[in-house]
Amino acid sequence: MENAAAKLISLKGHDPLENTGAAETIFTQDSTKLQVQNILKCYTHFYDVFAESVQNALDAVEAAAREERSESYQPRLWIRVDMEGRTIRVVDNGIGMDLEQFKYCFRPNVSFKRNGEYRGQKGVGATFLAYGFSFVKLQSKCGGERLAAVLRGGRLWANDATGRMPRPVFEAADWDVPELEHEAHGTCIEITIGREPGERPSDLGWLKATTSEQWRDVLRIKTPLGQIYLTGKSFAPTVTVEVIDSAGHRTTVPNCKTEYFYPDEIPGIKVADLDDLMGALQRIEGDAQTKMRRLDDQYKRLNCVRKIWTCDEIIDPH
Repeated sequence: MENAAAKLISLKGHDPLENTGAAETIFTQDSTKLQVQNILKCYTHFYDVFAESVQNALDAVEAAAREERSESYQPRLWIRVDMEGRTIRVVDNGIGMDLEQFKYCFRPNVSFKRNGEYRGQKGVGATFLAYGFSFVKLQSKCGGERLAAVLRGGRLWANDATGRMPRPVFEAADWDVPELEHEAHGTCIEITIGREPGERPSDLGWLKATTSEQWRDVLRIKTPLGQIYLTGKSFAPTVTVEVIDSAGHRTTVPNCKTEYFYPDEIPGIKVADLDDLMGALQRIEGDAQTKMRRLDDQYKRLNCVRKIWTCDEIIDPH
């Protein structure tokens, strides 16, 4: 009888994603933390922190290049790997962020990238950077405004199973991006690693790379800094890589190549272009043994043969 007398309450028009009351606030907080935890579980590679920060910077300068009407705009990235201070710092002179974008860029599934051609627009990379580590400093310049804030304890909060640790909030920070002093807009992110368990990597020495040249090659291989251009379309910002080793020695490589590290660039690897090899063989008369015996030494004992096909060449059965 009690169930039969229960009042029917209509939920017509209710938005399940709308946060309107105390109960909804609690549910939303729990859901947000679960989303953050799920995002962090997806990032298990030692290079993820480099890949995400470099990817965001490249997207920012490419967006600025598309929007910038002045032909004088030169997209730039500055990457610093501070092994002594266990800090990764990536600066770009891209589009920057306004106040609202800055306030919400670390939220799960929030992305301000609207063009499908960008490298990343799922809205999870910045969340990983903010809550996968326990110290992040974010600075941005846009529309005449300079914004700077520090987020501490993101990883601690994400790992806390007791519910006692409050969710971290932005702390005020001083603006400190000399690279952007004469730029109209841009962003700088600094991540300090190894402060809490679960942070990957926990130090910057696991690769034994200690110079800017070595780190430049690592970044070209393992991050979007090493892009692949097979369609003739290229985008090449000016990139500077700076490294401070564990002893405090500083090295710098300006004007880094922003293309994938191909086999022919690896010392000790002997590579030939497939078309050149086939052409050399066709110019030699005789059977296969004769061709191989008379073939120029530059085409013998190869480690790799290289060729790039166009779409038409791949599709054409002939």
